[in-house]
Amino acid sequence: MPSRRSSSRAGFALLVLAAAAHAQNMIPNGGFEDPSVPAEDVDGGILFIGPTIIPGDWNLTAGSADILRRHNATPYQVPEGSQAIDLTGQGTRGTLRRTLGATGNTIYRLSFWLSGNPTCEQGIKRINFLLENTIFAQLNFNTTGRSPTNMGWTKYEYTFPGLPEPRFVQFQSTTGTNCGAMLDDVRLEKCLEVTANPLSQERCEGAPAIFSVDAAGTAPQYRWRKGTVTIADGGNVSGATTSTLVLASASPSDAGEYSCLVFDECGELFSGSAVLTVAPPSCPGDANGDRIVNFQDITKVLEFWNFNYAPGTGPGDSDCDGSVDFGEITLVLSAFGASCDG
Repeated sequence: MPSRRSSSRAGFALLVLAAAAHAQNMIPNGGFEDPSVPAEDVDGGILFIGPTIIPGDWNLTAGSADILRRHNATPYQVPEGSQAIDLTGQGTRGTLRRTLGATGNTIYRLSFWLSGNPTCEQGIKRINFLLENTIFAQLNFNTTGRSPTNMGWTKYEYTFPGLPEPRFVQFQSTTGTNCGAMLDDVRLEKCLEVTANPLSQERCEGAPAIFSVDAAGTAPQYRWRKGTVTIADGGNVSGATTSTLVLASASPSDAGEYSCLVFDECGELFSGSAVLTVAPPSCPGDANGDRIVNFQDITKVLEFWNFNYAPGTGPGDSDCDGSVDFGEITLVLSAFGASCDG
């Protein structure tokens, strides 16, 4: 079960502030602007009786709900657009459900604004906020002294990791029979995402090894690990706290599994793992692998001229730099006639 949060690195936060700039909302009609209440309707509302579908794939599974725009010709004060939904329709308490496409190596932010309809039965309005079928929070809003032009909206945010299967959210009214809790600007956004994982690679001993991870978030930070041990800069290692880890000269002791912990204010994620294999020392200038440096090596270099590989993995790349170029010619000529077997 996800946990509440009381700081920027935990799960649930109550905010009483203006909405910040948004990422792309993954929930269509999260502001309940569709269907639009007719302009000539001074009591501005559309009643839904469950079970029914409200635009945006909202499923009113039980009870009733009103999409509201104005009361007695007075527009409601709403956080987004010009409409909101009252989860206690005429005579019954509504349960609103929606599937969330929240999968993958991502932390998601679910946010919504809560108020209450102050036009009748003023007092405490209550909803249960559920993830799957489990009540995560029981939320209250007091409409005493409120009016359509002074609604006192409060924003809630919740962060959680993606799962292999989509999750669903429910908002369940538990208040009276009329004028219940109101909901607006329900948003699901990617808060932190690993967009590219480091790649496994094979390197010649002494060649550089470079691992990279890409992430999208709010100023993401990075901590590279080998196995379960956090790596620090020093020796042949640099970039241990950046998106790119560099081993300047790979040795057999560097072989192993590498991954990166990515984190920001939303939480933390591990990238996928990449395996580094370090090959035994190569025979300098031996482009064709016969352990003798001669004209056949020049032929091999010319055959694969301008080919690019992961360093040390392709034919002709005798200097393990990932490219077959003049570096190979120079190396062959400098070691010409040598035998690497003594």
